[in-house]
This record gives sequence, C-alpha cells and structure tokens, in this order.
Amino acid sequence: MTEKQEARPQQEILTIRDFKGFFHNHILWPEPYPEGSNSPTDDGVHSIEELTKLFAKNGYRYFGISPHNYPTPKDVKRLRAEVTKINEQDLGIHLFLGIEANITHQGELAFPPEILRPLDYIIGSLHFWDGRQQNRQESTKAVVEAIKSGWVDIAGHLSHATYAFGVRREPMDIDFETVCQVAKEKEVVVEISLKRFAIPQMAAIERQRQLLIAQAIEHQLLVTFDYDLHTIKGDFQRDRLPRQVSTFVNFGGKKENVLNTWPIKKIHSWLEFRKSQR
Repeated sequence: MTEKQEARPQQEILTIRDFKGFFHNHILWPEPYPEGSNSPTDDGVHSIEELTKLFAKNGYRYFGISPHNYPTPKDVKRLRAEVTKINEQDLGIHLFLGIEANITHQGELAFPPEILRPLDYIIGSLHFWDGRQQNRQESTKAVVEAIKSGWVDIAGHLSHATYAFGVRREPMDIDFETVCQVAKEKEVVVEISLKRFAIPQMAAIERQRQLLIAQAIEHQLLVTFDYDLHTIKGDFQRDRLPRQVSTFVNFGGKKENVLNTWPIKKIHSWLEFRKSQR
C-alpha cells in the first residue's frame, strides 16, 4: 500500500468491485445491415440483448450503448424503442442510450442537434478515419473546440491509436493538460480507455494513459474507465481494469471521481444535468 493509500480510509480506495457499469459499448446495428450497405451504422458484433446478458451476468447495474452513427432522427427513435423495451423487462440492469460521435478536424461533432439532443449521453472522440493524421496542436485544438461546444459529455479515448487507411499507427498526440483544463471548466468526463491493440506501439499508448490519469487527477476531473467494447471475446478482458485502477489509486485518484462507480440514481441525476446544458 502506498503512502497516498494509507492516508485514506480503506472504503475510499477504488477497487474493481466498485464498478457498477460501463458507457462505451458498440453493437451490431441495424440487424440486418441495409441491403447494399458497406458501412454499418455501428461496428460491434453483438446485439443489445447479448450485451445486456453479459453485463447482468457479471453483476453490473447499468450500461450504455454508444453507436458510431445515427443516419436520421428516426433511427434514434427506433433504437430508443429497443432500449425502452429491455428496460421494461426489469432484468436488474438499466440500459442507457448514447453515441460515440466523431470529432472532426475542425473540432465539431459530426452530427446535427436533432440527432444528439434526445440521447442520454454523448461521447466525443477523434478517429482519423479519413487517413489524415493531425499534429499535436491540431488534435488538441479539435478536442478542445468539441468540449467547448457544450455537446460532449465524455471525452472519449484520448489515449488511443491513430488510423491511417484502416491500419492502426502511433499513439494520438494530444496535450492532456490543455484538454483537462477545458474539461474541468465545462464539467466534462474524461475516459480512461481499457482498449488494447496488438501493435508494437501499445507500450507507448499505455504510457500515454498514465499521463492522462495523472492530469485528470491533478485537475480533479470526473473520469470513466471503459472498454470501448466491440467484441466480448476481444475487448471484455476483465484483467485490463485492475491495471488502470492500480495506476489511478497509486496516483492518488479518488473513488468519488469515477463516474461508473456511482449508483444508478446518481447517474440519472448527472445525465439530466448534462442534458440541461445542451
């Protein structure tokens, strides 16, 4: 036990048993894909029902789905109906409806208000799907502008691998201190990613995550630990959580500042507050 841990009561120290749910999860949707479509609305491989069973079986109290894309407001309503149907079954777990919206190079979210406004929460993330890489200044500015827009509730996977023509490359180069300062001002949650990639640069990405955790703690931000789940077998590896939790605790992080340890009632209150700010 570190000096920082010893200075706190045991019940205030974060453990993996404190987690009650996760927000960054992708699904196979729509089912089936539209005829002739080469670009699915989301890129997960499991249905909502499969994820519900997964999280319920593992004792979680809630989870969220965050598709990459809703083509029209009608699609939001359609998926909302599916979510409501599951929540009405009283399965002991609550499902939230969100989105992982791409942050454009200009720092905008790639969706209009009529898509975003009805959702429970909005994750804003950089992806570089067009193959164009940005330097540190450009990437930082894009994330900062997106956060300042008031639409982002969770700043997604800031410590991640970049893409170039479908291939994962180097760690994203982002000024975490600047982003965390703005996140503090706008009361935006920062995501600590649990995602792993089978690439040589993974060690560098892990070092980036440690730097992000340190900055989030220094700025007393709310954080969420999330798998960015696309496949259960590939992404839901529970040994990934203890590693990041250990870093968080050793750096002096407080359990009260971890969003996905909050009880469901407090999560509802937080979501209502965030929606009122849009």
